[in-house]
Amino acid sequence: MVKDAHLKETIFQATLESVGDGILIVGKQGNVLHANNQFAKMWKIPEELLKTNDDQKLLDYVLSQLSNPESFLTKVRQLYNSMEQDLDYLDFKDGRTFNRTSSPLVINGKIAGRVWVFSDITKQKELDKKLHKYSHHLEDLIKKRTQELETKNAELIAKNKELEKYNELFVGREFRIKELKKELTNLKSKIKEDGKK
Repeated sequence: MVKDAHLKETIFQATLESVGDGILIVGKQGNVLHANNQFAKMWKIPEELLKTNDDQKLLDYVLSQLSNPESFLTKVRQLYNSMEQDLDYLDFKDGRTFNRTSSPLVINGKIAGRVWVFSDITKQKELDKKLHKYSHHLEDLIKKRTQELETKNAELIAKNKELEKYNELFVGREFRIKELKKELTNLKSKIKEDGKK
């Protein structure tokens, strides 16, 4: 365990900077306690604005980027005085989508602020849309092919029934021809016998 306070702080700061997510930690009075570089980059926040450490100024700046700023602001205000953790999705006007998780910053059992973590899930969402689209396309192809096979099967069944009828007709005809030949042979025999008498 590291005992040097300065080294602990350095490790903590380096850890926050090394993650791929944007992290914002805001105190109870609306002062920014920490924002990593990824947060500023994701939200396109100028460095001079970030240095003000004023959460309200940051909120005012980012609202214009969001598709639904009113909902975002309502949720933020609701969460600042809450002990609940939250997961939400933020859609941007430029097509990006962030996953936002938020937890209370609790010090000595009391809410001291809020920790916000933002993950850019735009590519994942695009892939999900493509997968959904391809899935529907595949389902449509399967339905179409199934209908084609069912139609062909019905046609084959109908043709098979027709062939069975012809088969019965031909078998019946052959049987009748044999019977007629027999009768003809019998008649010839009878005529010969009658002719001999």
